[in-house]
Amino acid sequence: MLHNRLKLLAVSLLLVLGAACSPQQPSTLPPAPQQPANQVDGSPSPTNAPPSPTTELPTPTLEPLPLLPSSSPVASVVHQAKPGNPSEVLGKGNDQDSSATASQKRASGGDVYSQGNLERPFNANSMDIYYPEIDIQQMGLGEDGQWIYTTITLKGADKNNKFSGTYALEIDVDLDGRGDFLILATNPAAGDWSTDGVQALIDSNDDVGNHLIPGSDPPQTGDGYDKLIFNQGIGDDPDVAWSRVSPDDPNSIQIAVKKSLFNDIAYLWGVWAAKNLTPGSFDLNDHFTFAEAGSPDVGYDIYYPIKALSEVDNTCRLPAGFQPSGTEPALCSAAAPEDACSPPPGGCQYGWNPQRCSCIQG
Repeated sequence: MLHNRLKLLAVSLLLVLGAACSPQQPSTLPPAPQQPANQVDGSPSPTNAPPSPTTELPTPTLEPLPLLPSSSPVASVVHQAKPGNPSEVLGKGNDQDSSATASQKRASGGDVYSQGNLERPFNANSMDIYYPEIDIQQMGLGEDGQWIYTTITLKGADKNNKFSGTYALEIDVDLDGRGDFLILATNPAAGDWSTDGVQALIDSNDDVGNHLIPGSDPPQTGDGYDKLIFNQGIGDDPDVAWSRVSPDDPNSIQIAVKKSLFNDIAYLWGVWAAKNLTPGSFDLNDHFTFAEAGSPDVGYDIYYPIKALSEVDNTCRLPAGFQPSGTEPALCSAAAPEDACSPPPGGCQYGWNPQRCSCIQG
C-alpha cells in the first residue's frame, strides 16, 4: 500500500515538473483591433473627412535634405575653379516686405497659395515669431564667362547675426513652369566663396509641380527634385556651386553656379528662403491643401493663420536670355510685355494675379 502511494506521488511530481519546464504556449487572446490605414488614434480619415479650415494643424513633417555629416572629407576636395564677381547684370526684382506687419502677426501681401507664391516668414499657428533672415526683399542675377550669380537680399540676419536658413536658386530651362534645377545653400557664411552647405539637385523625371502648373493640386504624386548631383564639393564636378554672404551687402546671400550645369542660354529663374527646404516636396503647394497650409492673410479668416506650411518665402520668376511672351507660367508681371500682362477678355472667375500675370485658380 505504501509502495503504491509513493509510486503515485512520484508520478504526480514528474507531471508538475514537466509542465513547469515545457515551452510557453502562444496566447489564445484575439489580436487588438487594427486602425484603418488612414486613421491615427481613432481620428477621422483625412481622405474622407478633410480638416476644418480653422483646425490647428501641426507644423510641417517635411524633412529637409541632409547635408554630409561633419566627419565627411569635404575639406579634402580639391577645387579647380572658384567664382569671382558678376560682370553683367541679367535681371533683378523685388519681393514683399513683411517686416512692417510682423507685429500684427500677418504678411503684408504677396501670398497667393493657389499659384505657388509664398510669403510666410513666420512660425506656424501663432505667427508670433517673424524671421527676417528668410524674408526676401530683392533678387538679382548676373554672370561672367563661366558663372551665373544670384543675389538674395533678406530683411536681416537672425538673432545670432547669422543666416541660419536654406537659400535656393530654382531654374526652369524649358519654360514650362516646372523647375528643372534647384541649387541650395544652407547656413551660408561671410568670407570667401565656399561649397560647404551647398547642394545641387535635378528633377530627373519631370514631375516637379504635380499635374497643375503652377497651381495647387494635392496630393503630390511625384518625388520632386529627386537626384542629388552635387553635395558640398562631392560630385562629378567639385566646383559646380558655391555660396557666401555678399562682401558688398551683409544682408545678401550669393549663390554661384557653373553655366555648364545646364548649358541653356534661355531660362526662367526664381529664388527661395526657408528655415528648411524639402527638395522632394516641390512644388510645396502641391504637398498640402490650402486648409492644411493655412494663410498669412487675415482676410482669409477661415484659413488664417499659416499652419502646415510655414517659415518659407519665395519669388515669382524672371527671364534670362530671352524676351518673354507673358504666357510663361510663374512669370513675374514686371517681366511680361505691357500688353501681355492683363486679364483675359472674359475676366477671371477667381480674380487676377498681377504678380503671376495669370488668373487665380480656385
